[in-house]
Amino acid sequence: MSTTGWRRTTAGTALLAAALVAVPVGAARADTSTASASPLSVTTAVGATVSAASASASSDGTSDDRGSVPAGVLGGQGVVTAGVAVADVRAFATGLSGSCAGLVGSGGSVVVGPGGACAVSAGSGGVRVALTSTLVLTADAIVSSCTASSTGTSTTRTTVVGGQLTGPLGATAAVGAGTSGTLLGLVSVSTGSTGTQATAGPVSTTALQLGLLSGTTAVRVGAVTCGRNAVVVPTPAVPAEGLPIALAGGAVVAGAVRRALRQARTAPTPGGPA
Repeated sequence: MSTTGWRRTTAGTALLAAALVAVPVGAARADTSTASASPLSVTTAVGATVSAASASASSDGTSDDRGSVPAGVLGGQGVVTAGVAVADVRAFATGLSGSCAGLVGSGGSVVVGPGGACAVSAGSGGVRVALTSTLVLTADAIVSSCTASSTGTSTTRTTVVGGQLTGPLGATAAVGAGTSGTLLGLVSVSTGSTGTQATAGPVSTTALQLGLLSGTTAVRVGAVTCGRNAVVVPTPAVPAEGLPIALAGGAVVAGAVRRALRQARTAPTPGGPA
């Protein structure tokens, strides 16, 4: 064999050894993502709990996924007397997810956009939550949302538009995002807040948790969760623990080729002088 031929063989062997180490099994997948939402849960005065349908979505990195709850009135209870429960959840193949849920007025909606953010349409007629005949919360919309990304950034957001609690003798107290504590001496209130976290999730928030201090009646509005979203790392053809063996094998092959090349250079040419 000519020197050129042996050089080509050497180069090919080196490339093959590198390929065994570097080529992953199958194509690298995109990042995974997940999200869920529960728009409304009511515990009545007799202790029975009634909940609207929940929504969820997940992506394995090959395609987007979406789940939603059509706007509707929650039956089997007399606590939420105005407003419709809504939810929209999306999980993207890019490692991003978004969730949005809560109560809005008639004709209202929530929509998770391509970037995971929630767009809220309050509708008309507002929301009315009657813990008793004299303890009533009203608002135009009560919604929470979240986003999570495999890059390590997550957000939570709560929107309470025009929230007000009215009690006996006409006493009132404002209810907005970040409200927490006892209002009018009769009601426990907790609403979500807005923030950004350096995490791929999971992150969760609830738009409103409202209950009587003296009874079982309670309402949970807009519970959302985003993540955990994860980076999918390709699996190499040669696992990390087998890499030293693979490299040693490649070195042996390369050494054998170099020795054969030296022999070819010093051996007499066929048909030539001995």
